Amino acid sequence: MTDIFTPPGFVRRVNALVACVVLCGATAAASAQSEAEELRAWLREYLPRKGAIHAVYEAAETDHVSIFGFDAETGAWYGSFLGKLFARDPAGALYKTSQPYGRVERWEGNPGEVSDTALDDPFPFVTLRFTAENAHRAERIRRARDGGWAVTYSFPLGDRNLLDWTPRGTYVPENRARTYHINGEGRLESIEWSDWDADPRIIIYADSEMSSFPIAASFGVHQGWRLAKVSYDRQPGAPEFSIEAVTERARSAGILERVTRWSVASASSDPAQAADPSAVAATGTESSRRPAPQFPEAPARSSFDWPLIGVGVVFVAVGIYAWVRRR
Repeated sequence: MTDIFTPPGFVRRVNALVACVVLCGATAAASAQSEAEELRAWLREYLPRKGAIHAVYEAAETDHVSIFGFDAETGAWYGSFLGKLFARDPAGALYKTSQPYGRVERWEGNPGEVSDTALDDPFPFVTLRFTAENAHRAERIRRARDGGWAVTYSFPLGDRNLLDWTPRGTYVPENRARTYHINGEGRLESIEWSDWDADPRIIIYADSEMSSFPIAASFGVHQGWRLAKVSYDRQPGAPEFSIEAVTERARSAGILERVTRWSVASASSDPAQAADPSAVAATGTESSRRPAPQFPEAPARSSFDWPLIGVGVVFVAVGIYAWVRRR
């Protein structure tokens, strides 16, 4: 008996439609994966794989400086500016200042709080390293006319540092699209915030003797940070990226001028020892910082305060005068 509610061939057509949808979805997923693999392989041809770089930037209208470094072979890096320091040593340990102008401590908390995003502005190739490693997580990948790419991500609050962030409670951060425009020479050309009313950020590159380390000539608000000095090391720079060497470099540059000592102790170290300004760093190396200047002492006061005595005499005289008139 035929089901009067099922037109002839209906089930076959539904099954065919479902199969088509599944096949199309699988084809799209395979295409996206293929694009991600192609982008990753393409970027790796342009990214630095050997050597190290150190750069100093100066603020346009102040005497502030900032320093940045990256070692291609070990993945070590550092960035120090405005009393802060963030770093990853050659062994992969993370470090940061406990607070602006505070001690440098080993960081064992959320890795997102010590991220190479600190180097994104001066070293755009760091952003491209992220793109190569996370090509499969891009929202959209497109080929550009000049042979480059346009890669769009959807980040919480528009920050790539929050890609793996898991918010607590009921708070759900707003996702914002960010598109990296990469030219045919493998350089990050601009960054576009698709859902913000803002112009794309254009990268201005410095002339570089090592094309594998293309860095910004300036960055920041009104391009306020400007490249002052850059040096390259064609060999692995592991000793230069130890936390001792990085901290001393930042201290010598005046960025951590109020720091009295550095510490490689983790945040879980003995609080009493951390609070003791005379304590020796965890390596046993005493601070090389010169002592902070002492505040001048207040001028010595005379044993007699004549202005106050004079005021007292006036009050006594007025009191005697009032008493005599009442009598």
